[in-house]
Amino acid sequence: MAIVTGVSSSRLTELRKYTISGTLSEIYFTSTSSDSDGVNISLSTGNTIIYYIGGITYTDQTIDAITTTTFSFESLGYDDSNNFVDLPIIKDENKENIIDKPEVENDVFIIRQSIPVFENQYRFSNIRNLGELQFYAGGGFFNIISNT
Repeated sequence: MAIVTGVSSSRLTELRKYTISGTLSEIYFTSTSSDSDGVNISLSTGNTIIYYIGGITYTDQTIDAITTTTFSFESLGYDDSNNFVDLPIIKDENKENIIDKPEVENDVFIIRQSIPVFENQYRFSNIRNLGELQFYAGGGFFNIISNT
């Protein structure tokens, strides 16, 4: 059996109810042991709040508007199935250790419009005189400016 302790940021807001003001029991969920999440009202005093989240005991001490949070957790060792996980976490065991080069498919064809950069020049091949140029595609394709 071992006790793990350390310093962390406060997690007291995770236990807060939807009330603005009141006593500790009105503002936060309450608990009497680390078996359930909540603030331990009987152990909490003016500047010290003791609460439990996920079996871990947290202690918030406020001195001169500075809050320091410490946590403690009692581990029962490797024999305790709740504290130790010895199973590998694998997304798909059938695909473990499969490494392959990327596959490139070269039979993909992209069909685009007929060369849009030279489209005006190709359309000129259909026109034989200035009259056809003015009436080609309803007269709206080519911009003709009369300089006379």
